[in-house]
Amino acid sequence: MTVTDQIYLSTGGMRPDEVAARIASVLGMDVLRDEHGVRLLRRETPEAPWFGGDLDVNGDYVYRPEDHTPDEDSVSDGYDIEWSIGSSSRDEDAIHATSREFFDKVAARLPWPALLVEDVQRLKAASRPGTDVVEFPPHTSPDSPGRAVWEPYALPR
Repeated sequence: MTVTDQIYLSTGGMRPDEVAARIASVLGMDVLRDEHGVRLLRRETPEAPWFGGDLDVNGDYVYRPEDHTPDEDSVSDGYDIEWSIGSSSRDEDAIHATSREFFDKVAARLPWPALLVEDVQRLKAASRPGTDVVEFPPHTSPDSPGRAVWEPYALPR
């Protein structure tokens, strides 16, 4: 199974293509658009593996089931954009390192609160404009079991 990391952003409702263009300008990435949406990709050389992936509206931000309970909460629920990051190399360490690089640059250069989640299940870091990046303890769940740790970084929907 291929590993993907996620960067969640709270952009105040910007369209995914606008967010992708801003990220691409900061990270030197290519923006690809097709009938499936927007994708951000980067390759160091033509022979190198690509890193990046789909950027879209966070489904948990938009579509909350009527029968939602607090046990189903996630720190990312209040972030309107989700960017899934993978690689053609399928090298997990490289994916995690590159996702971290992308997160750090986005957090430093763009005016949006952001979260970094590793492989859907480990909350790694959070940032808010004008503050330092916060590192979470190893194996912090982005879902309700990790609530005591991540609650200060949850945003309202």
